[in-house]
Amino acid sequence: MSSSEPSPALRRRWVCPPLEGAAILAAVAMLAACTPALRRFDLVDQPVGCAEATPLAYRTVTALRYRVTGLEPATATQRGVITASRTDTDGEERLTVTLACTAGGVTLDATRDGLLVQQSETRQAFYNTFLAVRVNAATEAEAARQQRAGRAAAAQQRGDLQVTVTPLPGPASRLEFPVDLATAGLLPVRVEITNLTPRTYAVDPAAAHLTGTDRRRTAPLPPADAAARLSSGPGSLAALQDAVISRALTAAEIPPGGQRRGFLYFPDGDYAAATVVITDVESAEPEGVRVEF
Repeated sequence: MSSSEPSPALRRRWVCPPLEGAAILAAVAMLAACTPALRRFDLVDQPVGCAEATPLAYRTVTALRYRVTGLEPATATQRGVITASRTDTDGEERLTVTLACTAGGVTLDATRDGLLVQQSETRQAFYNTFLAVRVNAATEAEAARQQRAGRAAAAQQRGDLQVTVTPLPGPASRLEFPVDLATAGLLPVRVEITNLTPRTYAVDPAAAHLTGTDRRRTAPLPPADAAARLSSGPGSLAALQDAVISRALTAAEIPPGGQRRGFLYFPDGDYAAATVVITDVESAEPEGVRVEF
């Protein structure tokens, strides 16, 4: 997400001088004046489901150009936490986002190391970006539903084959799996295919590949081989391995109006693009769909 020249609200500062000597009463008054800068950007009881909250918070953090270093998804019974960092002219900036699911919605809190004025700026940036991400996600989901149902406006109705490829590096794999698959040397890549054409297509996972930053091609691992790399996890290891295998993208035909979703597993590494091979069943003509990361 890009931003233009900051608005006057973004340039406003709340300055809280350090406590000195016996100025405790004065400090209490100053703290009361500083508090609104933090409370103004609270995200309390947001109208999203608990399952949606962590992916939305993750998208917000990455849109703000942080690198996620840890992720624990929020559940109805467990608080979620995302830790991240980025480097700027002042050095490393560390961010922590907590998520709590309640009956009234989801409450999020973003904090960073540093002075109060820096924390206020971070909370405002997270607040504004989260709201934009939430609205965009809802708009995209509704547009997709309308297109699949053929109810979108004529100017918006698409009649093509939609292929979405999303790598989940490092802690991002926790958005979909009970463990960080990078600890097992794996990079899961989510593939979603929606066929809005009148033709039937087939997908062959074995024909897909990733292109590295060094331009080398890497084929996906067989799901059983990927699962065999796992050595530990919450609960039964066999159940975790079965989950990896069962969620793999499998070869299948996708009829008009059909969808296909699954994961490809690759050795962890630095990749620049993915290619998924789709074949027109009637003509038997394959087509490589390339997606840049």
